Amino acid sequence: MTLIGNLGNGGGPLGAKLGGGVYARKATSAEAAAGVDDAAYMTAAGVRGQVSEHGYTPDMFAGADDSTRFANALAAEPIISVKPGASYDVDAGAIVVATSNGGITGPGRMASIITVHGTGPGIRVADGLARIQLSGFKLTRTGTAAAGDNGIDASAAVLGQSIIRDLVVSGHYDGVTLGVTDYSILDNVLSERNYRDGFRFANVGTNGQVQWNLRGCFAQFNDGAGYIVKSGVE
Repeated sequence: MTLIGNLGNGGGPLGAKLGGGVYARKATSAEAAAGVDDAAYMTAAGVRGQVSEHGYTPDMFAGADDSTRFANALAAEPIISVKPGASYDVDAGAIVVATSNGGITGPGRMASIITVHGTGPGIRVADGLARIQLSGFKLTRTGTAAAGDNGIDASAAVLGQSIIRDLVVSGHYDGVTLGVTDYSILDNVLSERNYRDGFRFANVGTNGQVQWNLRGCFAQFNDGAGYIVKSGVE
């Protein structure tokens, strides 16, 4: 691993873990079975080179499918990246962000696609975390979504200083469901064609703060409301 600089500030969602790092990619299990050496690839000119990624990707981790690779990647590293132009197929409930300073980043909101299959949330954020980042991909779903089959689900989480940005969230029950935060940012997120609401925000009886700063977000073609703000405090 060679570090070529620090693009993060050490305390933000990217932090020092990912800032400017270039990571050598190992051959996938399928490539290894075909006789491809780790991180060695033959070019058209017959020169062997090394493929590098600007972050840990699910492809670097063992697993028979994308669900397992995502789970193993997030268990090993707090923040991972999806590759430009890549498509991932995951089981609902398989992707859980459970570590502060963690999350999933990508190259742009239509540049990589994560497709969710089955029932349950596409990406769930655990409670009590700080400085989470989800950015730069499309999150969609096959089939007809029912209650609980949300896209990004942080409804039960109390988050601190997190950012969700540059995403397309489509085809879920609720697109983005968010709970309590002292201050977090939702930026440039399109939530569309969901079976209920585009964005839902709710506090809880023990904590009334739902201080999300919305910037350039858009909800369209949802069967319910574009935006719902609901108080859990009676």
